[in-house]
Amino acid sequence: MVSSLSLLFDSVLATISHTFTGFLSTLSSEASVFTLTTITLDRYFSIVHPLTLKERNLRIPVGVMSITWTLAALLALLPLLGIQYYGDNFYGSNGMCLPLHIHDPYAKVNCSECNNYDPYTKAWEHSAIIFIGFNLVAFMFIAYAYGRMILAIRESQMSLRSTQEKQDRILVKSSQPHPLHSGYQDLQATASVTGVTANVTVSATGVTANVTASVTGVTANVTVSATGVTANVTVSATGVTANVTVSATGVTANVTVVKMVFHMSRWPVSPPRTGTDSNPSNSYVMIYRGRFQTAQMSTRTTSTWLQKTRGGQSLEHRGIYGAAHTNHPPCTCPPTCDI
Repeated sequence: MVSSLSLLFDSVLATISHTFTGFLSTLSSEASVFTLTTITLDRYFSIVHPLTLKERNLRIPVGVMSITWTLAALLALLPLLGIQYYGDNFYGSNGMCLPLHIHDPYAKVNCSECNNYDPYTKAWEHSAIIFIGFNLVAFMFIAYAYGRMILAIRESQMSLRSTQEKQDRILVKSSQPHPLHSGYQDLQATASVTGVTANVTVSATGVTANVTASVTGVTANVTVSATGVTANVTVSATGVTANVTVSATGVTANVTVVKMVFHMSRWPVSPPRTGTDSNPSNSYVMIYRGRFQTAQMSTRTTSTWLQKTRGGQSLEHRGIYGAAHTNHPPCTCPPTCDI
């Protein structure tokens, strides 16, 4: 008696546990499939057909999810409604508590009057429709929807890229000046770029000599004897070299002038002696009212320059600092000597 009760209790408990476990597994499985399908459908319409859903509110997703969970629960509850088609223990037909008749496929409903009646192997069509039919259709739709979304995204990217390129072209065209002015600017840019090359290859053309005068001035003065434009810009840097190259006696004359100014400051200046000096680059020092004046001149113009008077009296008769002429012995040395 006790053993029979225990066996009955065990069988009832096993049936309940198998039934509840099978129900939960079917509900969770189909609810997941339906939820994924619903999410994919929403993404599909949002990407491929973004203008179809004009108004979005919370009622639509709540209603859709309620329908999906209701449908999943209905599919899981059908074997528990006492329908003869599902037998006495639909979910307990196998050890996994799943409505998958792996151990006895193609199980058929048999009547109780038949000798081959088996209450545990029934309703395989239900399992096939749920786990093969619904899931396969959902998988095919999800695959198609995501493939179509990928194509739509690529097409939109290409169209957006072409639109951006068109906008960039329009902006570039609008930012460009008038063709008459653009040609002038191109000429200016070309001139400034090719000017440096011209200075390096040629000897400082007139247009760009001012820009590269400090760099090309020395070379131009040494090799070409200081062209006019470059010489004017780099006189302070190339003056000595230009004098040496063009007139080799320029440095010597300048040094002689300085020494003569120092030693002859106390001597009156006498006119040059005719025929004693024929160097056209000699330097003479004139002492006039306490200021030293240097000048470079030739012997042909020296006598004329000395005879220019101030107030009708020549420098020769005025003497030092404008005083009266005294009988000092004339300087017997040549003007270019070092006293």
